[in-house]
Formats: sequence, C-alpha cells, structure tokens
Amino acid sequence: MRLFSPTGALVTFLIIGIWVLIFALVSTRTHQKELEARVDYMMAKKRFPELQAGLRQLSRGRRKKSEGVPDGFVPITFDATTGKAVLCKLNFDEHHMHPSETPMFKDLIKKSDCKGSNTMVADIDELEKMGGVEIAGFIFHMSRCGSTLVADILSVDPENLVYSESAPPAYVIQHCNSCSREMKIKLLQIVMKAMGHSKIHSRMFFKFQSSNSPFISLLREAFPNVPWVFLYREPVEVLVSQFKSSLPNAKRPCTRVTEAWRQKRNVPSSADAHTVCGARLNEHLESALREAQADPRNSQVLNYAKLPDILWETIFPKLFFYAPSQPTVELMSQQSKIYSKSRNAKQQTFNGDSELKQKKATSEIHKAAEIMRTNFNHLEQLSSQGMARLSLRPNPIIVPESELAIPVDKYLPYPKLIPLLDVLKRWPPDEPDLPDIPGIAEGSLARFDYRDPAQRQRALLLRNHEVPFIVTNVPNVDDVVKKWTDEYLRVKFGNKKRTVLRSTSNHFMYWSQKLAGKQNFEPPTQPMQMNYDEFMAVRAKAETSPVESEHVYMQLNGGRENQFFDEDITIFKPVKSFWMVDPSKNRGINCRWGARGIIAEAHYDGGRNYIAMLKGAKRYIILPPKDCPNLYLYPRGHPQGRHSMVDWSKPIDLEKYPNFAKAEATEVYLRAGEVMYLPSYWFHYIISAGASIQCNSRSGLARRGRDLIADCGFY
Repeated sequence: MRLFSPTGALVTFLIIGIWVLIFALVSTRTHQKELEARVDYMMAKKRFPELQAGLRQLSRGRRKKSEGVPDGFVPITFDATTGKAVLCKLNFDEHHMHPSETPMFKDLIKKSDCKGSNTMVADIDELEKMGGVEIAGFIFHMSRCGSTLVADILSVDPENLVYSESAPPAYVIQHCNSCSREMKIKLLQIVMKAMGHSKIHSRMFFKFQSSNSPFISLLREAFPNVPWVFLYREPVEVLVSQFKSSLPNAKRPCTRVTEAWRQKRNVPSSADAHTVCGARLNEHLESALREAQADPRNSQVLNYAKLPDILWETIFPKLFFYAPSQPTVELMSQQSKIYSKSRNAKQQTFNGDSELKQKKATSEIHKAAEIMRTNFNHLEQLSSQGMARLSLRPNPIIVPESELAIPVDKYLPYPKLIPLLDVLKRWPPDEPDLPDIPGIAEGSLARFDYRDPAQRQRALLLRNHEVPFIVTNVPNVDDVVKKWTDEYLRVKFGNKKRTVLRSTSNHFMYWSQKLAGKQNFEPPTQPMQMNYDEFMAVRAKAETSPVESEHVYMQLNGGRENQFFDEDITIFKPVKSFWMVDPSKNRGINCRWGARGIIAEAHYDGGRNYIAMLKGAKRYIILPPKDCPNLYLYPRGHPQGRHSMVDWSKPIDLEKYPNFAKAEATEVYLRAGEVMYLPSYWFHYIISAGASIQCNSRSGLARRGRDLIADCGFY
C-alpha cells in the first residue's frame, strides 16, 4: 500500500521549497533592515556623510568583497557593529600638489571618486593584515587655531601620508557606544594601522577633529609612543571664529552638547550659546593640559601665534623626528601663505586676522573667553617649558646621499674589534652557556631603545653607514615574543610534515643542492620530514645531550605556507621604513628554530639584514667585509661557497691558515626581544645558547663592502 503518490510527493517537495525560499528572503530582508536602521540612525545624527554613504551601499551589497587588499586602498568608513570597512584608493598624488583644495578627509574622498571599482569591503580580519606606514605624529587642537594649516603643510611632502579629520578613528572614539575602552583601543590600533596601507609613503600623520580633544588619553593609551602636538589660540579669537555668523541656526560644533554633558560640566540648560561654547572649548584645553603634563616627553602644546616657521624648525624635526629637506621646507613655506581651506581650486592668500578678531569681539565673547583663561595661561607656561626641552634635543641626523659614497674602507671607527683568535679563546664555540666574564654579554655593539625617536635616529645613522647595531623595546617584536608560545605554534603548524635538517654533530654548514648535484660532494646535513611535535621532541633532547651529538634544525620561510609569519611580524612588511631600506628587494621572512649548541658556520650574506630573536638567545661573532681574505672561504661555485672552510670550534692550524691570525671580530649575545641590524657582506658565526627562534628579513644589497668581497673572489 502506498502512503504517498508520486504526484503528492512532488507537491509536498515544492511546498517545502517555497517555504524555505520565503524564510530565506525574509531573513535576508530582516538583516538588511537592521543594517539600514543603523545607517539611518547615523544619518539622523547628521554625522560623517562619507560613512553614511559607504555603509548604505555596504548594506545593499553593492560593493565587491576584498580578496587581498591592493596597495593604496585604505579604510574610509568603519562600522564596529558589522566589523566591516569600506576601502578606497585615495588620490594622494593630487592632494600633495594642492593640499588646500582637499583640506579635509571628506574633500579627499569626494575628489578620489570613491565608488564602484575604486572601492572594496574588508572585514576586521583583513584590516588586521593591512598597514605598513608607521604613525609619526598626532595633531590635536582647540578648534579654529591653525590645525588644517599644519596638515596642509605636512601634505606637501609626497612621502607624508596625512589624514585630516578622518572618519574611521572618530567613529571608534565617539560613536562606538557599545564598545568598552579596551575594545576602542584595539579597534583604533587596527583601523589606524590599516590606514597606513601604502608603499609610496614613509610616515603617517593624523589631524583629529577638535571634538576628539577630550579623548587624548584614549589615543595615548592606544599609541603610547606616538608624539603629539596640541594647538590652541587666544580664546577671544577662537570664539569670534565660532560666532562669525550672526544667524541663530548657524553651524557651531562647540554648542552641540548633550544633557549629560551639561550636567557633567555644570552648564545649566539656560546658559546662552557663548557660555556653552566657552565651556566646551575649555574642556579641550583641560584635556590637553592634563595629558601634556603626564606625557612631557612625547607632547608639545603650541600657540597658533607661533606658526608657521616653528613647525619645520622645531616641531617636525625635534618632536615628530621628521626633518624635511630644504626644498621641502621651501614648499612648506609657500603653502603656509595659502588659505588652508581654499576648496574648488580657488587658492586664496592667507592673511593674519588676530587683530581683526580682537576688534570684532563682543562683550558676550569676552565673558565666555574668561571661562578658558586659567587653562589658557597654564598652557602658555607649559608651552614655554616644552619648547625649552625641545631646544635641548639634537636635530635628527640627516645623512645626505653623497655621504653614502664614502670609500668602502672608511667605515666609522666602530664597533670595537679584537683579534678573532682572542674571541674564540676566551669563549670556545662548543661551550654554548654564557660565561661569567664581565661585559661579554653586552658586547661592543651600540644598543638603541626603539621607543625613543632620538635613539632611532642615531640607529639610522649607523644603518646608513652600514655597520651593525642592536634595537630593543620594539613593540611588535615584544608582542610576538609573548604570542609565539609552543601551543600557539603547534596550532599554527598543525600536523603537516615540514623539511628539517639533521646533522650528526652540532655543526650546520650551508650547502647548495643545485651545485652539489654537479660535483662529487657529500652533504654535511641531511633533509628529513617531521611535523612540529616530532621536531620539538627531537630538539628537546639537545638540552641534555652532549653538544657534539646529533641535532636537528628547522628553517622556514613565510608566505603562503606560513602566512602567520607575515601577519604577526609586521615590522618586516615590504614597505619603506626603519626596517626596510629597499622594500622592492625584500624576499619575505625567514625563521629558524635552533637548539642548544647548534653552530651555523661563518659566512656572509648579500642582503641588508634585520635579525629578531623571538625565543632563547644566540651568540653572534661578527667581522667586517675587510676580513674576507683572512677567513679562507670556499670559492664561488663550490656548494659551500661564501662559507669559511676553517672549523672555528677546533684549534686553528695557523700553518695551513696563516692569515686567520689577522682577522678581527666582535661578538654579541642576542636575547629574545632584541633585533640586530647586520649589514651586507658582514661575516657572522652563530651559536645557539639553547632552544631558540630567530626570524630575519632582508631588503636589498648595500654598495659598501662589495668591492672588498669582489677582491676576495666573489661578484
């Protein structure tokens, strides 16, 4: 007996299908309505028109989804409720030529035709992978006191990426109502870093809306090492600008306040507009005063009356550690004579108006100005103290291109070198544990605190001279040191087999598989396949085994297979920066897992190299290129070319290698969290003090030292 006929079953199937389709359509429409409601709420507030437009189109699904963000696309909107941002490729080329024609972020968006193929959508995960240009400075202001002029002046340098009152940070700061302070800090770090997604810029500046001045503490907490300036002006002159229109409904941001704000600031609802504005602006002054007193090293409060020359003479070089070239200074000076908001290609000459504003001030304005008088006077005192401190700072060291042509044998008298034989005698390579010898751990390399811009500049001088040094307290490196636990790496690597090298001893000599196949050559190491847990188990045995026993060594590259290298170690992004001299020559990140006692034989590499220790410690014995003839390298074309054929861990046969006695070296004990710059062609011999992880990245070949290597039979 049939329970259902074929026709009945078909009808039932169709009915079910129709209901499923209706449910899907209703769900989709409901979600769209929710998004539309959020957009309509923001539009009702009449804030950030570019954000409204972007979110409305996002909610309608008209924008393409990001599949890897091309260079130059940056967030122009961000919505924390969806975790999505609309990206656009902004027309910075034209902005650099005429900054005053697109003085604000909204003007730049309009000029850049941010629609259609020039936009894309990115979620929070994609935003975290973006970035590259480091933030060089923040500009806060009281309101109507020259902040746009400062942004325009910075923008004439095409290497500066300048955002003037951009919507994404302002949205997070003031309109992410459901976000905790910790969440806001994290979102600011992600979004503002993503706004530096450019390979053509060297540094990034943010000029914030005046309404964000009460939130300086939030931005300081998110970016504790970023220097900042707060601009202010004689209160009477600011108020005259705010009330220049006599219309009762004129747009005055300083009078847009909530009842909660009135209660907090003790401003009664009966107070007139001048009083409300004075109290609101006074809140900005209070915030700047409080935060500048708490952060004197990274801050400077500055009176509008001192603009503009003080910017390129003091503020830029000594606070932001950005020293514009003389031609750029001339462009900045020219820009300062143009009205900062000369939109629509109608450039207007700027004329000082302080005297005129004083004459126009009414009794109501003078009364409201007195609300700010005490804090204004305190800022004047703080400004003088800050300028006195800045005057004591040395100007950033700018090394002209001509100085890079110093003869290759004329290195700075640094680092201090001693005979290599003495280095090996006082601490034999097969003894990996740090000996109790005063000063040996510190070595003779200069150490610079990355948090201090002045020390970064001194490090750049050494980098330009192509000599080694060490950098400490690098925030990104410190984060990775904490993040890369064994459990985290176990999850990232999974159970996939990877190539590791096995040696019957603790020595790992590089060899070229390509060249070895053409010669009768016995490789010193053998490749084998292990997953992460297997490798870690074998490596752990090295901690308790004799140093000369069998060891395994893992060397992996970033990229598709180990993408988390590139995602986590952001200092090595291929963009021009402190860490990347020539990003076009960068070949990614290389990471090495070492074990106690492992020795990488002496050799040189061609690329400029930054080496970050992420776990454990390694001892580096380093020598300048001039010692090439003294190290007895395997010749070019040999599978072990560029490497010394001398076993440094054994007594040196000076009859066989007489020039070895002439070699001079220094050494350094590189610990987790430290980064060493090793220039092109400098020789290095490496000993792992224990279980270690080290990652490095190179960026192009230096000219200095190449002739010495060429004379030695290479190149």
